[in-house]
Amino acid sequence: MNKTMTALYLTWLLCTQGYFQKEKAMSLNEISQRTFCRAIAEIKTFLIEYNIPKELVYEKKTARYLLRDISC
Repeated sequence: MNKTMTALYLTWLLCTQGYFQKEKAMSLNEISQRTFCRAIAEIKTFLIEYNIPKELVYEKKTARYLLRDISC
């Protein structure tokens, strides 16, 4: 799976279940850590470029990524 497809899949997970976990996403899609990091960067860039008032954050306590509203 390439970077774009991985980014789309992770975005789909965010939309459907509200979060994703790195290890699970990497193993299901058989991708490297580098591809995962590139997909994360793509998602963050998309949010910034289109002025979407959310940020992708890693929650250490639950070991998952999720979208959080940005407060002005």
